[in-house]
Amino acid sequence: MGMLNTAINETSVKKVDVGVDLTKKVEASLKEIVKNIKKVTDLVNEIANAQRPSIHFGFTPFCYRIKYKASNPSAPPKKY
Repeated sequence: MGMLNTAINETSVKKVDVGVDLTKKVEASLKEIVKNIKKVTDLVNEIANAQRPSIHFGFTPFCYRIKYKASNPSAPPKKY
């Protein structure tokens, strides 16, 4: 009976070791995913900020002028 218990224990230890190794690999993968999500988020924010009108430079994109005129057809021309 002692040999059987030893074999069972060894098998269990091997399975636990495999599980620990898999867990470490999953952890590393998840950290990489989080890092890449941060990069994508930063890029999306950079693109979004680049597309905002540069009011501090006195520049209003043409599309904003069209929207204003379309929503206020009888309004006098707005100075930009």
